Amino acid sequence: MDLTNVSTRELKAELGRRNEREIKALTPLENPDFKDLITLIVNGTNETAENGYEDEDFPHYVYEAAMTSVYGPNYFDWLNKVLK
Repeated sequence: MDLTNVSTRELKAELGRRNEREIKALTPLENPDFKDLITLIVNGTNETAENGYEDEDFPHYVYEAAMTSVYGPNYFDWLNKVLK
């Protein structure tokens, strides 16, 4: 790639854009709260037993509750930024 025709200003602007996109990995919460996850799993399992089938979205709900329990309520905001 030939950068001889690219100004210092353009290079700095590009570096700024790249640095803004750099997103750090999340750190799990020090004291995760699994109460909502456990309640969801117990209720979902009971409904499956009563109805004879599992709601097709149940695994998605479990995933959402698990990630929120481990990483906090802003997990999906972080994920959306990473996936941009």
